[in-house]
Amino acid sequence: MISFYLKEAAKNLMRAKIASFVAFLSTTLAIILCYLSIGLIFGSNYLEEKINRQVELNFFVADSIDSASFNELKKILLSDARFSDIKFVSKQEAAETFIEETGEDFREVLELNPLPASFKIFLKNQFMNKSAIEQITSDYEKNDLITEIVYDRKLLVRIFQFFETSKKIIYSIAVVLIVLSFYLVYLINRLILSTRKKEFDTMRLVGSKISNIKIPIFLVNLVIGFSASVVSLIIVNFVIYVIQKTYFTFSFTILIYFTNFIILSLGLLFGFLNGLFSTRKMNLKITNYS
Repeated sequence: MISFYLKEAAKNLMRAKIASFVAFLSTTLAIILCYLSIGLIFGSNYLEEKINRQVELNFFVADSIDSASFNELKKILLSDARFSDIKFVSKQEAAETFIEETGEDFREVLELNPLPASFKIFLKNQFMNKSAIEQITSDYEKNDLITEIVYDRKLLVRIFQFFETSKKIIYSIAVVLIVLSFYLVYLINRLILSTRKKEFDTMRLVGSKISNIKIPIFLVNLVIGFSASVVSLIIVNFVIYVIQKTYFTFSFTILIYFTNFIILSLGLLFGFLNGLFSTRKMNLKITNYS
């Protein structure tokens, strides 16, 4: 029975070469559109995390802090689960950074270094929001060892607003692309099947089971989906290869594995769903052509 289904599937492909090729092209396009939409989502999340890692809070400590108090404060900061990284900046390091950034050496005028030591605090991604930062600021402003907490409030607000807006836009585009992709392939399949109504009616007249009609069509869709995913893999991997050669400092090894998995999965998913939706309304009723 399996050999019969395979032979019928092969016959269906050969009988409708142009239609099958159109279905193959539309499925390939749909897979690439879906992959782009997924890429937009992951890309925006990656960009957000990368920018968030550059955002820092500066906790300035009192000049009079002793060694025991300093170690106690450092221990408290290190134990805070909201922080991804903590860097201590000494008074000397602060002075060197100031001179490097401004080009002015205040040591020529002042004998003492007026710049305080500080902790640079980097937050975990899930705490990169306005309410969480305000809560952190409120918690540590009560600590007598911390004289001031400084961060660019306006910049952070702009960053949060930008990503909030961009996520809504990107997710909306992704949903539209995915729906459009599925509808495109479904529509092509329905058009192909409508052109073969008489052929299917002939099979019904000679007593063929509905499964003998449905399963070969289902297999054809799986073959088209898999073939389209292979071609999509070649196209997308070639684009990634070109980008990697152009921007040779980037490594895309993990991205390539992820891409291959996603595209193959999309191909099989398109094949399965289109086979399912294309044949779900099929029955043994003969079409009336009068």
